[in-house]
Amino acid sequence: MSSFSFSSLLLLSFLLLLSASSVSSLGEQAGGKVGGRTEIKDAATDEKVRSLGRFAVEEHNRSLFLGGRREGTPSSLRLSFDGVVAAQEQVVSGTEYFLRVAARDRAGVARTYDAVVLVKPWLNSQKLLSFALSDHN
Repeated sequence: MSSFSFSSLLLLSFLLLLSASSVSSLGEQAGGKVGGRTEIKDAATDEKVRSLGRFAVEEHNRSLFLGGRREGTPSSLRLSFDGVVAAQEQVVSGTEYFLRVAARDRAGVARTYDAVVLVKPWLNSQKLLSFALSDHN
């Protein structure tokens, strides 16, 4: 009886290990490391990605005037959206989009900015998590 229980436990452990490795390899085949960032191809022309880039710039501009604006902040910090240069996505509790956005200031100077937008479609929610001048200028 004892040997039957031990061999059953050993077989069950082996099957669990085998199924866990199968699930992991399926996730990697589907789009890279599970939970890792995935490159979005054609980010510059993908309308959903462009919409998120536009949203990021609009939220940046809004933050200059709502709570984040200090007296004397030049309006030249406002940006106009030019496009998305590159994008990645990562599934978390929602989807985080890592965007490299091209935008111009009021003087017409073009630069790239790195933005992170969290989308939770079941809440109909988009939130700008960060927006900063990119190191790729």
